[in-house]
Amino acid sequence: MRLFWLIFLIPSLARAGEPSPKTVEFIQHLERKIPGYLNEFNTLGIAIAFIEDGQIVYEKGFGYQDAAKTRRVDHQTGFNIGSISKTIAAWAVMSLVEEGRIDLDAPISRYVKRWKLPPSEFDPSGVTIARLLSHTAGLSLHGYPGFPPEAKLPSLEASLSGEINATSPGVTQIMEPGTKFKYSGGGYTLLQLMIEEVTGKSFEDYARERILKPLGMKSADYHLSEKMLANASNAHDMFGEEIPYIRFTAQAAAGLQTTIHDLGIFAAATVRGPNGEPPGRGVLKPETIAMMLEPTLDGKSPTGLGYFAPKRNIKVVGHGGDNSGWHANFNVAVNERVGMVILTNADGGSVLRDRFTCEWFETIGVEGRGPCKSYSFGLIINRLQEHGVIDFKTWYNEIEKSQGDEYIFHEMIINQVGFEFINKEKYEQAITLFQFNTEKYPESFNTWDSLGYAYMKMDKIQPAIDNYRKSIELNPNNEEGKMYLKELLEKAK
Repeated sequence: MRLFWLIFLIPSLARAGEPSPKTVEFIQHLERKIPGYLNEFNTLGIAIAFIEDGQIVYEKGFGYQDAAKTRRVDHQTGFNIGSISKTIAAWAVMSLVEEGRIDLDAPISRYVKRWKLPPSEFDPSGVTIARLLSHTAGLSLHGYPGFPPEAKLPSLEASLSGEINATSPGVTQIMEPGTKFKYSGGGYTLLQLMIEEVTGKSFEDYARERILKPLGMKSADYHLSEKMLANASNAHDMFGEEIPYIRFTAQAAAGLQTTIHDLGIFAAATVRGPNGEPPGRGVLKPETIAMMLEPTLDGKSPTGLGYFAPKRNIKVVGHGGDNSGWHANFNVAVNERVGMVILTNADGGSVLRDRFTCEWFETIGVEGRGPCKSYSFGLIINRLQEHGVIDFKTWYNEIEKSQGDEYIFHEMIINQVGFEFINKEKYEQAITLFQFNTEKYPESFNTWDSLGYAYMKMDKIQPAIDNYRKSIELNPNNEEGKMYLKELLEKAK
């Protein structure tokens, strides 16, 4: 892919609103690759947009919205965008800062009365709005699995307290605020509650009125109406099979649905437009956007306020999104005013997203990325679908040697495929994979932990106990493993 490295470093001869010749060259490369990749990674559909000169110059959908392949993806197909929802939610928070209704450096407790952080050894006054936006407030709860269509959504307070089911964690302070980066979707749920209390409106209404509509994002919303669903793609698992369209109480953290066109509009608004339109496009002030794009903790954190903004040789900001059946991201090179947006509708789409983003980073000259490779999910799943687990060990070791320059092979990839089989209650296949993983990576506590979990799901108590013990021996801090081991020992009595 290094032949494309000059794309944005050569003056463009394109007409306004059209991609430059070098961008066209890169687009043609993607268009050649996408059909084969969709098939290889069991991904039904993908939509891609490119930004140049602070405006969308290309947007297109590929593949299908459904496993039956009756509806094609286009630039108006709806996708859930997972944690990219946080960046738009951050704009909503910053609008309140600009209006003087909240203080960015004030503790969240000044504005939220319906819920309080549980007591901890850490000072809650350090949990400020700015730190919540940048994931430096020291809170727990990385992300949310969402709820199936038939489920009744819990309240925000119940979500924050963990009063959803027996295994749902609540949001707590787990480290001193302002000391380290610790990603927390729960922190954005707390910001969602703050917006509702400060404005007296539902979060989805405020975000729609204050951010989405003024930006011209007509097909984006945190509320999944029947009209929105009618234009939405289905979600698919790693095997390309349809899965339920999940919904969220934690809308700010994970619940926005949009099209490639509308997310392209949002991404482009990060920088100056082609006719001098300011960053923020009048919805936020340019100086507010500039503040949001600066890495926090004196540059030691990879995040700004709602954006990932790690230090690189080229200033690139953006965010990724991952929910079951949905994987997306957007990246914008701030000074070059160029960007790329990717939406996918299947779990295999995470591989395409990461591969294409890596290649695009090469085109704009981002250093330190290394050769662009694809994760080996597709190879593994397709082999298992065609041949089952017969001779899997021999096949894997051979292909790791022969295709290591093109694909990434890792214990976590095998682990994730194993859990895909567990989700389908195909425990024997999962156990075969996990057993291979313990042989291939015997010093990894997680391989033994996963094998123990699979045995536990099959009510094979003693093998589950044995594997959890091995996992805890390798990692004495495996608290979840300790919990399951305790339960298993009680059952074994």
